[in-house]
Amino acid sequence: MYPYNCYNGQILSNGKVTQAILDLRGKLCFVVVRLENGVQIDLPVPTIQEISERFFYRKAKTQPDKPARPPNKFFIFRTMFQVAIDNFKLQVPIVSSLASEVWRKCTPEVIEIFTKLSNIAKMEHGKLNPGY
Repeated sequence: MYPYNCYNGQILSNGKVTQAILDLRGKLCFVVVRLENGVQIDLPVPTIQEISERFFYRKAKTQPDKPARPPNKFFIFRTMFQVAIDNFKLQVPIVSSLASEVWRKCTPEVIEIFTKLSNIAKMEHGKLNPGY
């Protein structure tokens, strides 16, 4: 998945994002991120089942007796981005700035997919937490 070896994510954290496009591979969907230094990151687009397992059963940090809010489109994207680059062991601020840069370079199709996932997540969250 990652064509280059790197020490502590130096290649990844120093690369500028050139594009972030949608790539359909059979029944799977990926966001392919390319950096100007040649690094490519394949970010899997999560299924509703994966979103449910990651987000729906958490409790709110400030009010443990209440469920956490449903994830928005960027939060879903950023979580999956972090999973995709986890083996680089980057510090959180670097991951956040890179995720933000990638998000800004995403095509409208990528944004639309994550918007739809967020809308579905809101509906599912509402079913699990009536009156939220």
